[in-house]
Amino acid sequence: MFRLSDPPVIVTQHEHARFAGMLAAHWGNERLDPPAINRASFIAGVSLHDWHYGLIDVYPLDDLEPPTPDRSATWLQIARLGCEMTLDDPVAEAIAKRHLLRLIGDDQDPQALEMRDQLEIALGELCQEGRISRADLDWQDRITALCDRLAYDLFRTPKPESSGEVYRQVGSAEQVRIHYAIEIGSRISMDPWPFDSPSLRHTMLTYARDGYPESLRPHTLEIAVEPMAGA
Repeated sequence: MFRLSDPPVIVTQHEHARFAGMLAAHWGNERLDPPAINRASFIAGVSLHDWHYGLIDVYPLDDLEPPTPDRSATWLQIARLGCEMTLDDPVAEAIAKRHLLRLIGDDQDPQALEMRDQLEIALGELCQEGRISRADLDWQDRITALCDRLAYDLFRTPKPESSGEVYRQVGSAEQVRIHYAIEIGSRISMDPWPFDSPSLRHTMLTYARDGYPESLRPHTLEIAVEPMAGA
């Protein structure tokens, strides 16, 4: 979950992931290719990349408090659920698990090492079942990572500007750096523009901070995604 101060609401991981999926649904234009995999599977995989948190989560992902060893251990326990859960669509499952593998990274915790091995085995089987190559899965993961990062930074302490790299064309290693600026909880501006529409709008379901999660009082946030001014 992310805790905002203005307005004082909670954004769940489920809504964070749904926003990332919306970005994925519009990814690609004449300058940047979409992935060479089934589009519906791609959107589902990005939308469900945080499936292991559930609908109403309480694990803090904002920067209101410093990370601690206990929090890291709790995150690994949550991540394990992502290793074990399955989807009917093997390609969507592969996308979500490839994302999880990236997040685990080079963590040397024994539990992390075990999960990394488990995920590598699962990805091999899912690629075969879904009839996609590991190269195509890894290629699209740059897009998954950026969609996730945008949906993550949207609710954290703003920086003057951030960026992420994606591949320009399917099958190519040529990279494009996409710069973005955030207005917390309301707006993302980007350059170069990676989407198939001139701008994007998204309605996000949030909950009042007071009493969460025992009391779920819904509020909505309207999110705008637009080209960076002057780009």
